[in-house]
Amino acid sequence: MVYTLKYIAEVVHGRVDGDASAAVSGFAVDSRAVRPGDMFVALPGGRVDGHDFAGAAAEAGAAAAMVSRPVEVDVPLVTVDDPLAAFLALAAERRARFTGPVVAVTGSCGKTTTKDFVAHVLSQAYNVCASPGNYNTEVGLPLSILALENDDEVLVVELGVSAPGDMELLGPVAAPSVAVFTCVAPTHIEFFKSVEAVAEEKLKLLEYVKSDGTVIWNADDGMLARVPELGPDGVRTVSYGFSGDADVFAARYEPRGFAGSFFVLNGETPIELPIPGRFNVYNALAAAAVAGVLGVEAETTADAIRTVPTGEMRTEVVERGGVTYVLDCYNSSPRAAAEALDMLAEAASGRRTVAVLGEMLEMGEISDEEHRRLGKRALEHGIDVIVGLGAGGALIIEGAREAGFEPDTTYAFETHGETGAFLDAFLKEGDTVLLKASRGVRMELVARELGLDA
Repeated sequence: MVYTLKYIAEVVHGRVDGDASAAVSGFAVDSRAVRPGDMFVALPGGRVDGHDFAGAAAEAGAAAAMVSRPVEVDVPLVTVDDPLAAFLALAAERRARFTGPVVAVTGSCGKTTTKDFVAHVLSQAYNVCASPGNYNTEVGLPLSILALENDDEVLVVELGVSAPGDMELLGPVAAPSVAVFTCVAPTHIEFFKSVEAVAEEKLKLLEYVKSDGTVIWNADDGMLARVPELGPDGVRTVSYGFSGDADVFAARYEPRGFAGSFFVLNGETPIELPIPGRFNVYNALAAAAVAGVLGVEAETTADAIRTVPTGEMRTEVVERGGVTYVLDCYNSSPRAAAEALDMLAEAASGRRTVAVLGEMLEMGEISDEEHRRLGKRALEHGIDVIVGLGAGGALIIEGAREAGFEPDTTYAFETHGETGAFLDAFLKEGDTVLLKASRGVRMELVARELGLDA
């Protein structure tokens, strides 16, 4: 899409300083990501102020900048009171002009993978514009919407909430015609205080679904049981899960190690999922539900799921030196970590399992308890060896030892280098290894110590 500065200024109630007929073809909030022709949106932040990088953005080829104070650059400016509010307003206007379906995915776990599955399946029948990576915040959402091109037929976005009030900011901008709820779990508890509060925030998305839209929800998640009664009048609800009572369900589930799994969609259509883990079946079911709502045939959905891409550091399987590594270190939470342990034990098929675990961030007052509990759950899942990284990892090891792990099967280290060096000497052919932690822990650095591409 091409936007003139005059048009942008009218939408966001800003002032053009320079050539109002100048046009931009894209948007960027990071000067390092600017492409020639972009508008650089100078967002103030807690650590850095985008205005300080307007010059670098112009040097990188930015055709204009959106600012709230004067900057010394040789490109036209659109000056507004609040660049973030203006950016969201511009995205809301673009979304309002888009006539195709908008699919919005939210939930505590699995958002990005589900969004990627949905986009991949729908791309077999439509021109799809989808959020890159995990662009799910008040910054990522407008970047996703404003990437729409004239020939796009479906928009797929991801909505993440990390504090109260976030959905009230994102929901009206996305205004989905199809809303997908993956699950509700104790994430961002530091800010929400309870899992019930997390549920309340995510369920606010129901208020912004189009009146003739559809809500798709995980029927196996008790925290989402109220979705049908809370959905607005006229909105269709579609459930998915492993129970035959769900509208979209997986029958005859069969794990196939690290090659993935098999199930029969709605008891009729065989599906081969190339990514391991029961939790990934839920992601595939959500995608199948969206596809059904948008008229994609079941056979087309099945063919697409056979080729779904693996997200970087999300259940990414790497074989090296006779050892199988699962790089699942993009993020973590109590539920996601427990599901990853279950996947590790299930896919390992009797081989020695080694779980390398780091801190689960933003857990607030329940952090210590949840880390120790994860160590105890590792025993329930049949994990053979646990390696903890950092302070959170040490707490996991404490819980594991309290549960009955022997000292020679639990190890704790403070640094990535120490962890990598230990694993390099400890692992042997036939082992299966999981690397799992919150993004801020940077568990991928351990993978690099082992010579893996992460």
